[in-house]
Amino acid sequence: PDPANAFFLATIMDDEARIRAELWARRQPPPPKSAGKREPLYPAERKKVTPKTRTSVTPTSKSLTTPKKDLRVSKLLPGRLGLGRVSDDTKGRTRFATAYDSGSVGRWLRVDQNGARPDLAFVGDVDKIPLEVVLPLCFEGLSETAHPLCLLARRGARRLLEEHPRCSEDLPSILPHLVPPLRAALGCKERDVFLAAVELLSTLAEVAKKHLHDYLDKLLPPLARHAFGSPNSKIVLDALRDIDSFVPNARKKIKAKVPAFD
Repeated sequence: PDPANAFFLATIMDDEARIRAELWARRQPPPPKSAGKREPLYPAERKKVTPKTRTSVTPTSKSLTTPKKDLRVSKLLPGRLGLGRVSDDTKGRTRFATAYDSGSVGRWLRVDQNGARPDLAFVGDVDKIPLEVVLPLCFEGLSETAHPLCLLARRGARRLLEEHPRCSEDLPSILPHLVPPLRAALGCKERDVFLAAVELLSTLAEVAKKHLHDYLDKLLPPLARHAFGSPNSKIVLDALRDIDSFVPNARKKIKAKVPAFD
């Protein structure tokens, strides 16, 4: 064959192939605009992804401590229960606080933290507690405002009156030592102290009965100031009704201090 003709035929075939390729490319739909980056065609182009392993964290002393929020809530709990304010300074003002600091109170009373709320527990049997010593101490502690002094004094006094087997027979001789601190707590400006004293006065009237009659002239004046027109009126009137119910001939003395009492 003629070389010139062969070259001419090869050129025509190349042009025809190029034209066919361009026509085919024009007929293809355009790629979507949001296609993003091109996916690698070969495995060598793809980045190796190392699987994430979960590392074990060793607990430290800092992570085992109670969060500050929980500590703040636990410190507020005694105050909400009427058991005094939690403070770093628990130094009190009464003979009960002195006995607590010296460890004497711990021989008979302790704080029980086993439940959801703090409570009082006796150390040993309640009948082994010297009532003539511990009960006046608890009454003096009614004026305390810090925890755990409030819990030990308030609940200790109430439970000794209710549970000690010799309370009824020993109480008449102990009453002269109970009335002055109880009157002081009834005259306190701290609302929690006042309410705890009023509640304890109701319990004392139920246990002492006629033996409390001679001391009403000292205990009723602080109550009379809160009998009407006070946020504490309801609890005061309830206490006056308890005194009227348990102490014989008490109504005359109550009417003398609170004329509107009915």
